[in-house]
Amino acid sequence: MEGSDRSEYADEQDPKKGISQNDLYQMLAYAVRFEVDEIILFYPNTLCQGQEAQTELTIKDALAGGREITIRAFQLPIIERGLLSADLCGVTDLRELFAKTRRELIRKIEGILGPVVA
Repeated sequence: MEGSDRSEYADEQDPKKGISQNDLYQMLAYAVRFEVDEIILFYPNTLCQGQEAQTELTIKDALAGGREITIRAFQLPIIERGLLSADLCGVTDLRELFAKTRRELIRKIEGILGPVVA
């Protein structure tokens, strides 16, 4: 397994770059099934760790004649950390609570995939 890490997402000693074994197998199965060489995996951000850059690794599929499959993983801003310390009394509109998170999520996805057409 060869990899090139572009972020602080995972332990440098981890050859999977922080991507779970199950997720790797699933992404490889998708790549083989749909005959693609690049897979993008989205993870939600966590309370303890956020990631701006991507994590990337390349796997050579020995059963497919050495074909290389690149898996890129991104954390998406799902958690609104400001809510953890906010006074939520009197707030009844969830759209208002998560407006910033929604904007951040759209910005992140557009940065990865390109502008979203609404």
